[in-house]
Amino acid sequence: MSVHDMSALTEPTATDTKALALQAAIASDPLIVLALQNQVSVDTIERLVALKREQQALEARKSYFEALSRFKKACPVVQTSSTGKMTLRTGGTFEWKYSSLEDIAAAINPDLDANGLAYTWDANMDNPAILWTICTMRHVGGHSEASRFPVPTASSSAMNDQQRFSAAFTFGRRMTLFGV
Repeated sequence: MSVHDMSALTEPTATDTKALALQAAIASDPLIVLALQNQVSVDTIERLVALKREQQALEARKSYFEALSRFKKACPVVQTSSTGKMTLRTGGTFEWKYSSLEDIAAAINPDLDANGLAYTWDANMDNPAILWTICTMRHVGGHSEASRFPVPTASSSAMNDQQRFSAAFTFGRRMTLFGV
């Protein structure tokens, strides 16, 4: 390939990027460099690399909790500005106040971003009557923590199946976000 022929080059994948980052971290570790220079056994190198990974994981976890602590100090109170209303089987109604996901996001996202934190959701069903909602809080340093919350999907309300699952998932997202 000539200097001007760039057609054979491709963007590195996430796996390539992680591997290169790990190689750079290993190559910059004085113990590993010393071990390589002294031609120690492969087994010893593997143990040193494993120790390096453990050290990086501990540092990432520490950074995560430091960022989470800063976020909690800076985060404003989330307002409960939405009202829910349900018709009871007896014909009466029940009302309650809650924070909508939009209100929660508007309140917390600036401080999460400022501290290198972000959240994602996932859901699964081990049982047709329970929707498990999972919120994962991630830090730019690589550490993450998850919160799981089970939400029943069976309901005697007038909602169809899709509406019940959507309501369960929305409720679960609110609860798990507060859990992480």
